[in-house]
Amino acid sequence: MTTSALRLPGGPLADERENLAEELRTVGMVWERELIRFFRTRARILSSFIQPILFLFVLGYGMSTLVGTTAGFDFRKFLFPGIVAMTVMSTAISSAISIVWDREFGFLREMLVAPVSRTALVSGKTLGGASIATVQGTIMLALAPLIGVRLTGLVVVEVIGIELLMAVALTAFGVFVASHIQRMEGFSVVMQLLLFPMLFLSGALFPLAGLPGWLTSGVLGITLALEAGLLLVAARTGS
Repeated sequence: MTTSALRLPGGPLADERENLAEELRTVGMVWERELIRFFRTRARILSSFIQPILFLFVLGYGMSTLVGTTAGFDFRKFLFPGIVAMTVMSTAISSAISIVWDREFGFLREMLVAPVSRTALVSGKTLGGASIATVQGTIMLALAPLIGVRLTGLVVVEVIGIELLMAVALTAFGVFVASHIQRMEGFSVVMQLLLFPMLFLSGALFPLAGLPGWLTSGVLGITLALEAGLLLVAARTGS
């Protein structure tokens, strides 16, 4: 009786499956909307690459003559995982600005009153921003041969996995911050206040050996990702 009842159209099991399908459809729609919005703004795409490229070539080549080797690496090779991480970090956090934009123009209110869960909306926003950040970080890997880093297929796959983990965590953090901000101007200020300390205290630009542990503990996850990137460059590429 119980099994037959569960298999009837409109039964509890069918309702759960239908609800799950609706949630997944909502996540997919929000994810697709984030991608469409990003790829339609060419200025945003280009500007997101300018800063990492400047850091890599201007700072990398300019400081390499003064610094020499850093942590056993040529300074440009030491800097490369940090630049990739910076690309992922800045794109992931800044992607959450769409929440503030939607709030200002009233679209967020329409999404919130729709008969879907807020978990699905947040998940779609997070996955959309994380996808964009991962793609941009992966594109930066194309610059590796220009600084003498040889990447194998296995290394690229492993780096993409690290990028994806970073992107999901940082996009979720950005969504959390954006959900408490009412104006776009405020989000830009808060993003800069968060992004640059995270960048400098993560070890992306210089080793953290001389800094106290309490100062760097807040960005430990990013530091571990960077160390994993350096280990991949050292162990897999022979650089």
